[in-house]
Amino acid sequence: MTNFYKKLARHLDKMPAGFPATDSGVEVKILERLFTQDEADIVLGLNMWPESVPVIAQRLSMDPERLGDTLMAMSQKGLIFRTGKDEEDQALYDSLAKEAEASNEVVWDEIAAYESREE
Repeated sequence: MTNFYKKLARHLDKMPAGFPATDSGVEVKILERLFTQDEADIVLGLNMWPESVPVIAQRLSMDPERLGDTLMAMSQKGLIFRTGKDEEDQALYDSLAKEAEASNEVVWDEIAAYESREE
C-alpha cells in the first residue's frame, strides 16, 4: 500500500506547491493518514483547475452520484476544494495544488517535528 501513496506523493510533487520526498519518508505517512486508498485514487485524477462532477466522473470512469458524495466528503475533510458552481449549477472541485502553498508551512513544521523525534 505504501507504494500507492508514494505514487500520490510524486503526483502532488509535480504540482506548483510541490510535495518533496524526505529521507525519512514522513510525507508518505502523512498521506496514509489523510487519504483512504479510494480517495487517493480520485486525487490522482483531479486537475489543478475546477471541474464538475460529471467531467471528473467521465475521466475516472466512475458513477457520478457516488463520486459526487465522495468529493463532497473529501472537501469537508479539507483534502480537496469545492470552489463554487459552474453555469449549469454543478459543484466544481479541484485538487489541493493551488491552495496547498498556503498550508505548506504547517506541513513542513509537522515533518520537522516528526523527523526530530526519530533522531
